[in-house]
Amino acid sequence: MIYELGKLFNRDAIKFNFLSDILDGKIKISFSLNNSSPEDYLTRVRSPESRVKVYGNFNISESPDEKILTVRAAAVDASLKILLSIPENFPCKIISLYRSANKSVEKDFELSNLNDKIEIVKLDPESYSVKIEAKPVPVSQIQNEFNEINSRVKADEEILKYYDGDIKQEIQKILGDIKPKLSQAEEKIRSLITAREDETKRIEAAVK
Repeated sequence: MIYELGKLFNRDAIKFNFLSDILDGKIKISFSLNNSSPEDYLTRVRSPESRVKVYGNFNISESPDEKILTVRAAAVDASLKILLSIPENFPCKIISLYRSANKSVEKDFELSNLNDKIEIVKLDPESYSVKIEAKPVPVSQIQNEFNEINSRVKADEEILKYYDGDIKQEIQKILGDIKPKLSQAEEKIRSLITAREDETKRIEAAVK
């Protein structure tokens, strides 16, 4: 899913308010100018000698307190992809759309581990479109596998009705042990589906 955060004009910026997590290696961030091969910020882009790096038609800078990484459009020219790798269950992090004209934040957005790409795409000679991509939660395959296992258990129970003896009791005991675990799995799947729906709603609300 791709959502549009807003527009970026000359001298405007996106502020990543978690520079310390990037420097510690907890969150990985890479840059790709005009669909070139991605370059890891820490190992390929960052310069220990300077807090400001000229990256094509963008300036990438670190705040002195190591809290904010700023990506500023120095000119409206090449497009930029920003690739992110945020650990699962990691606290949401904030990025801000910053307006140079009035020196203020126009919009904040919460990033989660589902957000893996930000694209700054040239719209016209004066502006970019800022797009955020969110990975879908892969629930459908899990749901299908659960449904298949659940159907097999029900089919086995039907077959057992036609048999007697110790083996039948043993199989019934095994199926009796399996069924509570299937109920637990079903509840977990519901939670995943709810999480995906909530994340989609959160992103849609944030970009409006």
